[in-house]
Amino acid sequence: MPSKDDEQAAMSGRRRRTAMLIPHMLTTMRILCTLALPFLPLPSVAFIIVYVLAGLSDVLDGTLARRWHVASSFGASYDSIADTVFTLVCIWLFLSYLLWPVWLIAALACICVIKSLTAIIGWRKYRLIPFVHSTLNKITGILVFFTPMLIIAASLIAAPEHITNGPRTLILVGLCLFAAAAAVDELVITLLSPTFDANRRSSLHIRRSV
Repeated sequence: MPSKDDEQAAMSGRRRRTAMLIPHMLTTMRILCTLALPFLPLPSVAFIIVYVLAGLSDVLDGTLARRWHVASSFGASYDSIADTVFTLVCIWLFLSYLLWPVWLIAALACICVIKSLTAIIGWRKYRLIPFVHSTLNKITGILVFFTPMLIIAASLIAAPEHITNGPRTLILVGLCLFAAAAAVDELVITLLSPTFDANRRSSLHIRRSV
């Protein structure tokens, strides 16, 4: 017959497994919401609701994993994959919805080239694709999330117009600058770090610690 200590250990193990499962379920929910976005009218209230749910799951999964002390390398990689899928789907949706200027498409292409180079170097160096949760990457993620929301809100009020008009140009320029800086920073981190650390804050931090 199991002792009281054995029962408490089993209960503690079940609680830990549940605590580990919930962040993964939230990440899975973000992927499912992302895959549902192309089937929703743009712009529409339904699109905004699903889009916001995807964003909330992005905030909650990492927050809960850290608070419950169940963060893992798998969870970090799974979260980064979900973020990448979300970003790519949103870029594709808004490319098809609005008339994007050539400079913006060129900027996105350059950022993709830098990201691809980082992935190749990371795979050769660490045998994995390095998704780094750097400070600049986090800021860029927040900007990427809110920029389409602003565009949708404007489109619900008035008919879509060329995206380079008015203050939207400044918003997109700022977004591209942050995204490019984050991509370069991630590349430098991958080049300089002898071992992979998904939570490396910046390339400058590596230089100070070496």
